[in-house]
Amino acid sequence: MRVHPFSWAISDTKLELHKSYGEHIMTVDIFEYIPLIIGMEIGSLIALIYIIRRKKSGEPEHDERTEKVTGKAARSTIIVLMLVLLTILGGDLLSLIKLEAIEMLAIIIPILLISMVGFVSYYNSKEL
Repeated sequence: MRVHPFSWAISDTKLELHKSYGEHIMTVDIFEYIPLIIGMEIGSLIALIYIIRRKKSGEPEHDERTEKVTGKAARSTIIVLMLVLLTILGGDLLSLIKLEAIEMLAIIIPILLISMVGFVSYYNSKEL
């Protein structure tokens, strides 16, 4: 029988990792990761909705028009992402907002997916 060298313990809002003989290794605040988890869940939900809508539409996945539309959507999404990053950087430099890396990811991931899906839908509806 194999004995695990580490054990987990939850106390208050912290997740703690201990070695088998009791030495404390690391403590992680669970609430610190909630914005990242929410952002990833929103992004996953948007991606799932997009995939389901795409399958139901019956459009071919790879043709010239589809590649042209996704290319334009990707370029537009990059511009939106740069504007969001510039806004966050400007807010940080002017001391208006202070965000940790996890909070930035929680903001950026949904914006990235929403803008890509939005631009693909917009360019699909237009005649290119």
